[in-house]
Amino acid sequence: MPSAPLNLRASHVTADSVTLDWTRPRSDGGSAITGYVIERRDPASNYWTRVGSTDQRAKTTHVVGGLRPGAEYHLQVLAENDIGVSDPCTLSAPVKLPPGPATPAAGTSANLARLLFT
Repeated sequence: MPSAPLNLRASHVTADSVTLDWTRPRSDGGSAITGYVIERRDPASNYWTRVGSTDQRAKTTHVVGGLRPGAEYHLQVLAENDIGVSDPCTLSAPVKLPPGPATPAAGTSANLARLLFT
């Protein structure tokens, strides 16, 4: 089996996505890396959920999308080859997403339109 990927970091965080970057494992375990598995976990849960993968051994970045604005997530990456899957490389702290855009509230009168952002 390969060793774990290295240097995992969240390089770009938006209200509903996180871009992860990492470096290749030190060892491929005797078989070429075929890709990477990306997983997330909510802080209140003990279970990891697969949220993506890469098919290319050279690709060491992935955008995790479809996340909830304002939520926190633990994220990890595992290397994969024909022998098996590595131990994970996990971010040292959960990623906190910023809140989403404000929801406009509209009010109107005969000569005035007013938008309030809450």
